[in-house]
Amino acid sequence: MKAYGADDTESIAAVFELNGTRYIICIDTVKYEDRWYIRELGGELSSLLDFDYRYAGIMRADYLNNPDIDSLISPLS
Repeated sequence: MKAYGADDTESIAAVFELNGTRYIICIDTVKYEDRWYIRELGGELSSLLDFDYRYAGIMRADYLNNPDIDSLISPLS
């Protein structure tokens, strides 16, 4: 089944740093042909992590209380 007529869908999380504070953003994405697009900020992964919907999937990384979060980060190349 193709959601939204897309070739693929993924829920992803990205970590970024702003003014010395690390944040996590959760995004639902869809793929049409060879390009990925943002379908929704927050989305399914944000719900699974229990982020409040009013934050649109963006939360301080320390909210997760995971001291090993650095080992889960894959750098973009």
